[in-house]
Amino acid sequence: MSVLEPLLDFLLEFLTGRRVIVIGDSMSPTYREGQRLVVSRRAYRRRRPARFDVVLLAAPGEEGREDLKRVVGLPWEEVTLSDGVLLVAGARTEEPYLATAPDAPEGSFDWRTGQDEYVVLGDNRRRSTDSRAYGVVALRQIVGPVVR
Repeated sequence: MSVLEPLLDFLLEFLTGRRVIVIGDSMSPTYREGQRLVVSRRAYRRRRPARFDVVLLAAPGEEGREDLKRVVGLPWEEVTLSDGVLLVAGARTEEPYLATAPDAPEGSFDWRTGQDEYVVLGDNRRRSTDSRAYGVVALRQIVGPVVR
């Protein structure tokens, strides 16, 4: 790897990254309304979304709307959210990005993903439209991860 590669990579990311402004509080407290972020449009050409990536995605069923959500379920997984507790393949999955115990509505949600399908949730579970409303999302709907 040459010394120039990291610089060129940064420059490409800067030039091709998508600038977004957070609207709403579905990702609070991680991101606040009015905060400016950069989303990489190139990252998922080199790798797939990882668990806990925060991504910009085309909101299913709502033409022109994009949402910021956190990836909690990966392809070929069984994911359950039950009264605020996240289970992946039946095992409790800690969510360290939540500042406190999730203030989630009661209820249980189950998803089984297929190839190139993901489960996404907002960090503010009471104020988020996410996979609980629109189901799993396809890789093609994901613009990219937040990089700063």
